[in-house]
Amino acid sequence: MLVGDFANHTGDPVLDDTLEPMLGVALEGASFVNAYSRGDARKLAEKLPHPTDKLDEQSARLVAVNQGVNAVITGEISLRGNEYEVSAIALDAVSGKELAKAEVTASNKDEILRDLPRLAEPILKALGDTTPASVQFEAVSGGFTAASLEAVHQDALGGEEQFAGKFQEAFDSFQKAVELDPKFARAYTGMAAMALNLGRPGDAVKYMKLAMEHVDRMTERERYRNRGMFYYTTGDWKNCVQEYTQLVTHYPADRVGQNNLASCYIHLRNAPKALEAAQHAVEIVPKGVGQRLNLAFISSVAGDFATSEREARIALEISPSAAQGFLELAEAQLGQGEIEKAAESYHQLERFGSLGVSTAATGLADLDAYQGKYGEAARILAQGATADESAKMADNAARKYAALGNIEEIEGHQAAALSDIGKALANSQSVEIRFLAATTYVDAGDFAKAQKLATSLSSELTSEPQAYGKIIEGLIALKRKDSKEGVKQITDAVDLLDTWIGRFELGRAYLEAGAFTEADSEFDQCAKRRGEAIELFMDNVPTYAYFPPVYYYQGRVREGMKSEGFADFYRTYLSIRAQSSEDPLVPEIRHRIGQ
Repeated sequence: MLVGDFANHTGDPVLDDTLEPMLGVALEGASFVNAYSRGDARKLAEKLPHPTDKLDEQSARLVAVNQGVNAVITGEISLRGNEYEVSAIALDAVSGKELAKAEVTASNKDEILRDLPRLAEPILKALGDTTPASVQFEAVSGGFTAASLEAVHQDALGGEEQFAGKFQEAFDSFQKAVELDPKFARAYTGMAAMALNLGRPGDAVKYMKLAMEHVDRMTERERYRNRGMFYYTTGDWKNCVQEYTQLVTHYPADRVGQNNLASCYIHLRNAPKALEAAQHAVEIVPKGVGQRLNLAFISSVAGDFATSEREARIALEISPSAAQGFLELAEAQLGQGEIEKAAESYHQLERFGSLGVSTAATGLADLDAYQGKYGEAARILAQGATADESAKMADNAARKYAALGNIEEIEGHQAAALSDIGKALANSQSVEIRFLAATTYVDAGDFAKAQKLATSLSSELTSEPQAYGKIIEGLIALKRKDSKEGVKQITDAVDLLDTWIGRFELGRAYLEAGAFTEADSEFDQCAKRRGEAIELFMDNVPTYAYFPPVYYYQGRVREGMKSEGFADFYRTYLSIRAQSSEDPLVPEIRHRIGQ
């Protein structure tokens, strides 16, 4: 169902767009209810024959019919003396037939919020909910404990700004809400979500921890959602899957649950399960922009770039201002070998503020590095990192410095590589940065620093950093000519979490050990799972430049096996990077195939 706008007759602006999202929370106390996103609905209302930014009865019903939403709820807020009267009416979206009516009277303004679950009860009963009212109230009551409507109003503003793509403004509104009520769990989760969108994963963890301190002030459904979100921000993918599975089991219609379950599965590198959940999310909300974008991303990771492109275009058709759509589109086009189209899609991101510019720079640099144009990639990364630091986007700057350090190491500029890695670590101590920095330290022969980072990764509680720690241990062993230990450590890493980069490094370890058949198997998996190289860490940072070396190593392995077709892999590599005058592998390959 869609909760439309309530007519506010009190003259008090704090009641504008404040109760509606909270009524949606109360209605979602029933497992069969899925509250349609008011943000998405408002965007769609702007595309109606008579565009409007309001969700009155007429526009709300039109949006609902177009989106396959069954019911619309509208209402009024009035002031009678010192008492506030709130009424609601549920209508069949197609016929306009009245399904249910409800009304509550609050003795003062702050009592309105606490009475909203009572407003929802007769509506749910009329729609077929047989849960006793006392049980239903108990399930949602915690979520309606807030210090003031002003805090709820700021939270509602944050939600509107979030759906408009104004992530910093949304963060600021959520922050104002917690300043008004330091125990307001919902506002902390909003801050966490915006921190992720703004490229500040460390802050997201901090805010989710604050949210979970107030678990008693959440509805039952919110507890499942927020525990899942907590595990998502901390990278505990197994518990993330478990929590969201519990959510969709108890609340099958939950639009957030299936979408986030898909994200957790893809972080576990379980593409089939991720696709299944992402498709369910789209079935629940066929024109949901977030659901379509998630399906686009997961399709790319699964190697189905054509479907990814289709889903990204559908999302952009629904909401042309969805910046994420251009990232998914670019990655899908790159996966299909359409370099120029991918570059144009990345450039489209530059229209979306500093975060869009930052993401575009990373993507364009990755495109150049993919083709072996290391000088141009380094230039883009260096400029982008400086801009990120000025914009106080430290994690984004760190990723660019890490990528720059990798390029400098490839080109033999060791001092510059180590300098860039130092800057990356100064900006961020995230799992990804520590891992990438450690790989560069290994290549540069600084085993002490690499080992320190490996130890820190291995000491983490979750499987992903532990796996990266073991990969670094394996790479150090290989550099020390201990291929047996290298294979063992990286095999252990893959057993912890089966990542693309783990398989790639295991293939290189087997090649170093002269185990050509085993190496061939690993590189074959890398080729089949090439979609995972699009974003190695599933974090909106393109990394497809890691993929072409798979062809080089497949050529090396088949050459070692004395296979007649070994040169075909080398030629495939050259089809991507033959024009590069900076890639040290190009002259080596030409020599190997006699060119």
